[in-house]
Parts: sequence; structure tokens; C-alpha cells
Amino acid sequence: WEQEVSVIVALLAMDEPDKPEYKAYWPKIDDHPVLYHDIRVSCNGTERSAHYAIRTFYISRLVGEREQIRYVRHYQYVTWTRTGVPKYTAPFLDFMERVHEGHAKNPKAMLVHCHSGGGRSGMFVAIHTLIKEGKTKRQVDVLKCVTKLRQERPNMVKHLRQYKFIYEALIDYFLCSDSG
Repeated sequence: WEQEVSVIVALLAMDEPDKPEYKAYWPKIDDHPVLYHDIRVSCNGTERSAHYAIRTFYISRLVGEREQIRYVRHYQYVTWTRTGVPKYTAPFLDFMERVHEGHAKNPKAMLVHCHSGGGRSGMFVAIHTLIKEGKTKRQVDVLKCVTKLRQERPNMVKHLRQYKFIYEALIDYFLCSDSG
């Protein structure tokens, strides 16, 4: 609430076999609103594709006699397992484009998370940052970007296959898509 987040990016499947205890922190569209201390959250709509879901949350907080209201878009990439990388870049880049479009409409803070907050989150933030960098500077430096991320949070982008996917996604974005 304090950070005025307008976009949440969740990089996790709800049925990951090594995390059976994980439960959704958001209400379903037909559920009653959920109360977290003084913040009430309800789901106003869900859009689904084969690889992701997009939800709109209505969030309210009573401050004194006045109710403060916000809408938050929740983007969940559901086919990225904890131990791997996305199988193909195209659905992931489509997901990233949807996140970018939603964030451009309400450019406040973006919250990105996975289970551990390292590998998948690091990859998403790196690709997001490097696409912006590539559009403005016409070049990218993956190692510099990941090094900077790791200074902020250890274990961002941990494995060689994650680096490889970052490069593949950037190549596909800049050389093969209309967006680049």
C-alpha cells in the first residue's frame, strides 16, 4: 500500500510439486473480498491465456472516515516452473508486452515476485530492464545489468540456463519481433 504498487508480476504456477504448501494470496473473482488488516482486496476480473492470467484487483483501505481506493493489475505467468526457464521466448515476450502495456497505463511501482525472489524474478527484471535499455541506447550489457541486480539482491539470475534464456529473449525481441 505504501509503495503505491499498480502492477504485480507473479512468476509462479500454483501447482508446483516442490511447493505444495503454496496458496494463492488473492481472492478469486467469485469470492468475497479478503481483508488483510485494514486493506480489503477483491478480484474484479480475470483474463486467461495458455501461459498467463491477468487479474484486476480492487483494493480499498479505510483511513479515518475516508475510504482510499486503488486498482492493481496482477499478471501471473503460470507455465514457468521453479527449476527451469520458459520453454519458448515468444509466449514470455507476449506476457512481458502485456505487463508493459498495463504498467504504461498506470506507471506507479511494479512488484515482481516468484517463490524465492531470485532466479525467475531476476530474469524478468533483467529482460525488462535490458529491453528498455536496448530501445534507448541501441545496445545492451547483460552482465552489467545482472551484476547490478545482484548488488541489490543476491542470487538474481543464478544459473547458466537463465543467462542463456535472457540472451535468447533479447535476440528474439530485437531481431524477430515487430516490437524491437
